[in-house]
This record gives sequence, structure tokens and C-alpha cells, in this order.
Amino acid sequence: MSYRSFHFLVSGRVQGVYFRAFSKGIAHDTGVVGWIRNDERGNVEGVAQGSESALDRFKKALWTGPPHAKVANVEISNEGILDGLEYDVFEVRDILHRALVYSLAGLSVWGIVMMGVVHRDTLQRGKGNVGDLLTVHATNRLWQRKKQRSLRKTRQSTVNMTYQEQANEQALAEAAQAALQRSGKSW
Repeated sequence: MSYRSFHFLVSGRVQGVYFRAFSKGIAHDTGVVGWIRNDERGNVEGVAQGSESALDRFKKALWTGPPHAKVANVEISNEGILDGLEYDVFEVRDILHRALVYSLAGLSVWGIVMMGVVHRDTLQRGKGNVGDLLTVHATNRLWQRKKQRSLRKTRQSTVNMTYQEQANEQALAEAAQAALQRSGKSW
């Protein structure tokens, strides 16, 4: 069986209105797989894969959106035919990626601060000696290990939070879909 695939970019008021959860619910109901995320410009983008009829329904839902969204445009690109699906489910990707970026930025800032501390200490001591530099290096290694442990804990809590947020988004998507059905809207 052949499947279809496309990349989509939805613009308008689509962030902060449960657009991703709504899309995930529609994808689940229609049998579409892929991913969706917020981008930096205030849009929502993603990849959808599935049968032609399922993707047609999904495209219509992208134009409709949840009740508080105002979709200005839906750009479809990279349409193609696939022999098999590349994804197992339709997932929201934004949360973990953002946490990773923030964690790496934090490590970079921490590294710059530590370089400044080492440089300041060396200047305060005058010429310094090998023993002083080894002490500073050992202190830095201890701070790095402590920071790595802290980062592991942060990543674990982010993953746990991600599962909870996904469950919340799923519940909101189901509620939005039920509200649309009650109001007589269709996609």
C-alpha cells in the first residue's frame, strides 16, 4: 500500500490556542502519523503521513483549527508518495527540544563564567604557579561533575513533565473535538 506525505506550515494566531493538541487529536482520529511543533516565528509546522483520504481530512482540519485559533494560511510543501510510513504516531515535538536548547545555553553561559573566574584568580595571584593552576582545574572538574548531575536531573524532570503535558494536550484535543461536533462544525 502506498502512503502520502507532506510538510505543513500554519500561520496566523496558532500558538497558545491548543492548535498542536487539536491537530494531534485529529491525526489520531484520522490515522495520520508524523509530528507538529511551534516555530520561532509564531507559526506551527509539521509533517503528516497517511492515506490520501486521511490527509485530505487532516488538511481541512488544519484550515479550521481549534475554536480560538485564527488560521491565516496553510502552506503545504514536499508532497510525496511513500512505500511505508516513517512514523508510528503523531507527536508534539516542541517541549523536549526547547528544554535541550535552554540546557545547552545554560551550560555555555556557565562555562564562560567559569573561564572568567579562573582568569580572575590567576590575575589576582600575579604570575601564579603550576600548583595553583592544578587546584583551579580540580575545582572546575568538581563543578562540572556537579553541573552534569544537575543537568541529568533536569532532563529527567523535563521528560516526566513532557508526558504529563502530552496527556493534558490529548485531553484538551478530545474536548475541542467534542465541542466542534456539538457545534456542528466539520473538517
